[in-house]
Amino acid sequence: MATAHGIAAGQIIGTDDAVTIPTSVELAVLAESVALPLAAMDGAGALRGREEVVESFLSRFEDAGTGGRAHLLHGLGGSGKTSIAAEIARRVSAKGTAVWWVSAADNAGLVSGLHAVARLAGAGGDELRSDDAADVLWRRLGARREPWLLVVDNADDPHALDIASQGERGTLSSGRGWVRPFLGSHGFVIVTSRRGGDPASWGTWIAPHPVEMLAPADGAQVLLDRTRGRGGSRADANALAERLGGLPLALSLAGSYLAQSTVDIWHGSTAVTTFKGYHAALDEGRVDILEPRPGGEGHQQEEGTSHRLVDRNWQLAVHLLEDRGLTLAGRFMRLLAQFAPAPLPYQLILKQDALVDSPAFSALDRDQAGSLLRDMSNLGLVDLTPTAPGPASAEGDLPVLRVHPLMRDASSRYQDPVHDGNAVLAVAARLLVEAVAGESDFSPQDHRRWPLWRLVAPHAFHLLERFPKDFDDLVLVDRLARVAQLAAQYLLLRGLRAQARDEYVALHRACADLLGDEHARTLIARHGIASCTANGGEHAAAGDEFRSILDIQRRTLGEEHPDTLITRHNLAWVTGALGDYATARDEFRSILDIRSRVLGEEHPYTLATRNNLGTVFTEQGDHAAALEAFTTVLDVQRRILGEEHLDTLAVRNNVAKVLWDLGEHRTVQGEFRSILEIQRRILGEEHPATLGSRNNLAWVLSDRGEHTAAQGEFLSIVDIHSRILGSEHLNTLRARQNLAVNYSKMGRRREAETEMRAVLAVLEHVAGPDHPQTRLAKASLKAIRSGVTSTKRPVLWHGPGKRKKKR
Repeated sequence: MATAHGIAAGQIIGTDDAVTIPTSVELAVLAESVALPLAAMDGAGALRGREEVVESFLSRFEDAGTGGRAHLLHGLGGSGKTSIAAEIARRVSAKGTAVWWVSAADNAGLVSGLHAVARLAGAGGDELRSDDAADVLWRRLGARREPWLLVVDNADDPHALDIASQGERGTLSSGRGWVRPFLGSHGFVIVTSRRGGDPASWGTWIAPHPVEMLAPADGAQVLLDRTRGRGGSRADANALAERLGGLPLALSLAGSYLAQSTVDIWHGSTAVTTFKGYHAALDEGRVDILEPRPGGEGHQQEEGTSHRLVDRNWQLAVHLLEDRGLTLAGRFMRLLAQFAPAPLPYQLILKQDALVDSPAFSALDRDQAGSLLRDMSNLGLVDLTPTAPGPASAEGDLPVLRVHPLMRDASSRYQDPVHDGNAVLAVAARLLVEAVAGESDFSPQDHRRWPLWRLVAPHAFHLLERFPKDFDDLVLVDRLARVAQLAAQYLLLRGLRAQARDEYVALHRACADLLGDEHARTLIARHGIASCTANGGEHAAAGDEFRSILDIQRRTLGEEHPDTLITRHNLAWVTGALGDYATARDEFRSILDIRSRVLGEEHPYTLATRNNLGTVFTEQGDHAAALEAFTTVLDVQRRILGEEHLDTLAVRNNVAKVLWDLGEHRTVQGEFRSILEIQRRILGEEHPATLGSRNNLAWVLSDRGEHTAAQGEFLSIVDIHSRILGSEHLNTLRARQNLAVNYSKMGRRREAETEMRAVLAVLEHVAGPDHPQTRLAKASLKAIRSGVTSTKRPVLWHGPGKRKKKR
């Protein structure tokens, strides 16, 4: 498990619980994260002028043939590609089809979304932590027997769908990217893009469908829908639609503008209230707005025309807001454009105190900010969604806003007469930093905070990458880098190891450029990369990197600096994971002495170290020392955290394990049952801690001779672990080891030997011959062959102690 630097300071030695397993609650979060966004639907209701293309796609979807299942909707920005895809998705979803919607506007969102789709399609965590995540995705999708639709929206750069992650390469055009040709009649893929269907970019296997501009009659109906007929006659609407070139976004903006201006009590000098007036305003603003630029050609020329048209509509909307006394409208829109093209939790981030501290927004009060957001939404400049996708955060529902890509572009081109781009970028960064300033370094490890970090993460990564190398506010850089580091940690804890590693690499690059190679924050980023390596099972390589980081920290920070101790602690964890318990024990003892003296006996870091030391004692058979360490930690946790806190439950499990080894089986059975009851109620049936307690209780049943009941439990645990983690994960293999020993105790020696041999073969491949679990499997196989019906020690689950973290 990772923390601000990587692996948890409280990680238990000898258990491979480094990756948090998504529970049923997390699977619900994943489903919501790729649900059809409300903002993608046409705000006016009916989708005008697109009936034929929608119906043609629905017919293709219903076709049981095996070909032509991947399609590209391409056209100018603002042409309505997303609205068409959303209408198709809405229609098929109403018939029970699974619909997944992934945005390709930024790489982090694309990879995270496609990983979520893979999990929802049945992929195990270990599959996606490997370097062939795209292979896993399409293998799982191809195996589905129920209808599904995958929409990849805003893939404006086809190369963004190429794969260039660690160890994996593949291009979209070759059919080996994130989107691929596939066989089968159950699935359907729609990609939307501004880029046309050039085979060199998209390949020959995806069917291109150009999205044309609306005919004047359809465009006029959009205007009449938006204004409810208050802007003038149909003939005037028809003329304005033609003047707007049939661009749906421009029509929507014009209609929203007129819908607002026609109900204003006092009209400003620049406001227009009719279709004719809007037509004239466009002409007066730039008579050549639809004229091609000299030398322009093809798609580039058309995009330039589209951008100029949208810019003029944007300017008219901003002027209307200024006439209403909202003089900061243009600057405010530019501020919103600094954030990532992802849902923005505006009530969390756009805090008045943080805004007015900036000279650029010192005149903005609460009423103005509320009016700006409300009126911008009414004008179609932003989309406000009452509730973010997914479960609510601890603060409750988090409303979000989205800015259309063309509106973002127009806002970015706004030339502020007073404040330059870096000043507004700094305001955005400060707002994000202040929004999560109260989040501790342990926050991403609390699954109740995941809805928050899911929304914050893309903005943290995006803003940090936008800082120029000569940005001089290094304090702000450091504070924003902390937010990005916690966001990367969140990704790692969700099991998105490849994506988390990519973000840690980007964080390290940014920190090295802006802060220097040996800055503490730069070393934290390196630590995150090493943690991803360790969580992938490469403990030796991770240990080498931790040692390199530790050398620098000792020289630059000192032996007792918290960061230095964190790295020592995690290096000790890796050392123990490699089976060197004596060295790990000595390191934990040394760290415990320092933390007890510097931080106090009851500090979370001190408790974490004592807990891990207790686990090392357990592995070495020193039960008295282990019990003393665990009970010391448990007494503090019960007093401070309460009986049902997850940390308390974890250490209760560790105490019970020691008591088992000491032969107090009747006491242990009651304790395991008590822990399991609480975990089922709080965490759910498939949480790893719940499964660990089920494993422990099943062993108690086996020891008491209730072998059939124990067999049923072990088989159920193996099934869940295999489905969620994969067949080669160490937790799955532990459960299989216990199942094999239970077979032996039932007298089914042949089945026991066959199962243990299979487990041992996998362990030698994935963990190595010297891994502690491999050695235990060898000893168990030897005992089974010799006719011994019980092993000296079952493979019990250690409570992970996951929240005794470093900062």
